[in-house]
Amino acid sequence: MTSAITPEQSNSNKAAVATSSLPPKNQILYPDANDEVALTYTAGKKGYITFSLSTVSGITWWKGVKIFRDDSWNQLGILETHDGIHGPVSLTFQTNEFTQLSRVELWKGEFGGSHNDLHHYAFIPADLDGKTVNFLWEKDN
Repeated sequence: MTSAITPEQSNSNKAAVATSSLPPKNQILYPDANDEVALTYTAGKKGYITFSLSTVSGITWWKGVKIFRDDSWNQLGILETHDGIHGPVSLTFQTNEFTQLSRVELWKGEFGGSHNDLHHYAFIPADLDGKTVNFLWEKDN
């Protein structure tokens, strides 16, 4: 699944923000041309989904993962790292808090304090039940 969200929908200054399905297996994500984020899944607690964000020690600019319960703007939470705070930072939700049209968004800080919406990943909550979804920001240029 790939679609686009307009800047007005995402509060982004970009022309459109791509949306794709969250990959079902561990892999490297490329939310834009300058970034690499390692996506891994680890065991969690049945009935819950945990999201975790970390950065490597050389990354100090603000990074964020926004978590949405559905395809609207019902944000459940945000994971943030910046400066010397490299995580992991985590949030855990009951699986039934999500609908079938849930998503996470990857964001990063830019010069001047702006936050840019990079990429959206849709997911089916039942597929993540009992898992921890780990995002490790490995490269930021």
